[in-house]
Amino acid sequence: MEKIINNIKGLFQSNNENLEMDLQDFHSFDISQALLELKDIEKTMFFTLSIELISQVLSNFEPDEFLDFLEDVSPKLITRIICEMDFDDAADILLEMQQEDQVVFLSLMDTTHRNEIKSLMDYQEDTAGAIMTTEYIDVPVDYTVKQAMKRVISLARDAETVNVIYVLEKNRLVGVLSLRELIIARADEILKEIMTTNLITTTASVDQIIVAETMMNYDFTVLPVVDKLNRLIGIVTIDDVIDVIDEEAVEDISALAGVSDVDIDHDTETVRSSVRKRFPWLVVLLGVGFLTSIIIASFEETINEVPVLAMFLPLILNMSGNTGTQALAVTIRGLSTNQFVDRKDVFEHLWREFKTSLLNGIMLSILVFVMAYAMGRFTGSADLVFSLVISVSVFIALVLATLAGAFIPLVINALKIDPAVASGPFITTINDIVSLTIYLTLASIFIVGLT
Repeated sequence: MEKIINNIKGLFQSNNENLEMDLQDFHSFDISQALLELKDIEKTMFFTLSIELISQVLSNFEPDEFLDFLEDVSPKLITRIICEMDFDDAADILLEMQQEDQVVFLSLMDTTHRNEIKSLMDYQEDTAGAIMTTEYIDVPVDYTVKQAMKRVISLARDAETVNVIYVLEKNRLVGVLSLRELIIARADEILKEIMTTNLITTTASVDQIIVAETMMNYDFTVLPVVDKLNRLIGIVTIDDVIDVIDEEAVEDISALAGVSDVDIDHDTETVRSSVRKRFPWLVVLLGVGFLTSIIIASFEETINEVPVLAMFLPLILNMSGNTGTQALAVTIRGLSTNQFVDRKDVFEHLWREFKTSLLNGIMLSILVFVMAYAMGRFTGSADLVFSLVISVSVFIALVLATLAGAFIPLVINALKIDPAVASGPFITTINDIVSLTIYLTLASIFIVGLT
């Protein structure tokens, strides 16, 4: 990759007269990465290239990167570049602008581009409408294969994809054909006779995650978007779905880590902005963590009377935290893949996690009992009651921590909140409070209370 970028940079630095022709040997993504490393005087050469190539290269940038790169470029040239891009990418760029700038650039566009881009901008964020494009190929249902092929050729240049052709009857989606099916069909066949009518579609208001799941479930590279009257209004393509999956993964990692955003631009990120993202979570967890200190303080007499109890505190906390996180990961995975369709699925999941926690708890509590008793024998302070209290505490803590890790995300998801925010530090802190209370309470009753 680095070698390729250096070769591209060399073309710009050598004042190559055949620059555009030579750049055709490289992928547009590689060219875009090389642009980020060019000097300002070398970047000016890039804008001497054709608008088609400029647009193709800059479409690899994120909207904020695109605007930063073109900061010193005239609005008219920026408008020409945007108009050469796919409508959905152009809409994303305008949405990144301030509202007054959006008005300016839309006014510089021709009517067709302005209307198409503005219609995409009006859809709610994170929906199928926001990520779809209106550049697709459609043909009338009564066309012959020969007529359809001519239309495909005429529309191919501006279409997002030519692999899937949509068949319309009175503007309503009635069928679909692959390009392969069209090529191997007889020229005089009518599309109605060869098209697929068992259609999977979505609507513009559907959440982008549901769209991504649908395309993954059916192995689609394209998914049509229709309105209430089944009129085709756009398509979602696989490249947009990949962006959605990446975006959602970043959000989930942020929530799991207990920060508001882990998608950091190291060139622009400051210490102040990092603190602003992380500090609120830390304050919340600090408040909850104080409960742990209060619990330990309330059992001060018990710990003072049996100091060896403190030695096993990390074991209890770590075991409950780990098993809670495991259950949490399984539950969030199930939610993200839409496995919990109804109450039956939820109850089956909770019952499975409960049985898992019982089995793990029994085996680990026996192991802890043996280890605690053996340690006591080694130090000359073996005590069956003490070993039993530790093992029972581990058992109860594991069961409750597993149930908490499985149940809390389900509740939060039912409240229409991202379940990932209930994870990581939050679940761990709750499990710390529960396991500490169980351990020290049992120790107070059965060790201190009986001595």
